[in-house]
Amino acid sequence: MLNWLRLRAPAAAAVLGCVILATACNYHPYRCEDYSECEGNSCPGECVPLPPIDFSGPSLLWVGNAADAPGCPARASRKVYEGHADLDSSNQCPPCECTQPACVLPTGLTASTLSVCPNDGVGATLTPFDAPAGWDGSCTSPTTIPPEKLGSVTIDPATIRACEPVQQVPRDFSGSWGQFAFACTGEAIPGACGDPALACLPTSEPPPTGFQQCLVYNREGDPTCPPEYPDKRVLYGGLDDTRSCTACECTETAPSTCTTAMSAYQDDECTTPLFENYPVGTGNTQCLDTMPLPLRSMKASWITNEPGACVANGGVPTGEAKPLERRTFCCLPPHG
Repeated sequence: MLNWLRLRAPAAAAVLGCVILATACNYHPYRCEDYSECEGNSCPGECVPLPPIDFSGPSLLWVGNAADAPGCPARASRKVYEGHADLDSSNQCPPCECTQPACVLPTGLTASTLSVCPNDGVGATLTPFDAPAGWDGSCTSPTTIPPEKLGSVTIDPATIRACEPVQQVPRDFSGSWGQFAFACTGEAIPGACGDPALACLPTSEPPPTGFQQCLVYNREGDPTCPPEYPDKRVLYGGLDDTRSCTACECTETAPSTCTTAMSAYQDDECTTPLFENYPVGTGNTQCLDTMPLPLRSMKASWITNEPGACVANGGVPTGEAKPLERRTFCCLPPHG
């Protein structure tokens, strides 16, 4: 709630009697008898027109970049308003992107002591023979499985790495306002202007720079500014911001075809085969009977390596930014 000072012309110069005024015409409290020290009993600040009906003030208004905002000047040290202007209400979402699908080699083999497939039944002893992470199919020897533990093997299937949305950085809407504004008031000096239509208020002259004498409109709507205060500024005290972006998604447009040739060997160098170029596609594991021989290495190559394709969708703007608590200020032209 704004606490605006409502200024009215005094009924007579006698009102000046004993009010809180400024010493030596410099806006510090002083005794009534000291006012005679001001040359010609003139206003030590600025004589400005009183507000018409439906307006309050004047006060000193500053509008600019928030990083450059000064404090209230000593001559008008009480802040009575804060607001904003120049709202950027745009809502542009970053484009959605997707990783492309890929064929992925099997993760390895599993040895079973059973020689008949399926080989994971009662009495089976299973021993994993896993490929390293990110395996490229080159010869690898992860461990040694002795003949007494090898009657058959199951081969893991090839897999398809699906396309996934690339993580989008959420948009930061915190800098939506282009300008910051605040208003400050000081003590009025009744009768100091010699004209009942004028009020003696703290001057808007620098330093600091950027202040204007302004009235504030007390009603809703878009008023016509008084001719004495022609510079209109519309400010807002809040923001209802519901802007967002829909989630990014990926849609497959072409399927992937992936088939691997798997080979296993009795030595560490992939030279003495246990079996070679056994085709393995995607889906289920493959079971293969073997001789009771050692298993010490394996390798793989692609028979078919045809990743599909997908397209990105989503990232659609939603919501909006609505300024709240409109205030219309009407100002005197700035000094200088």
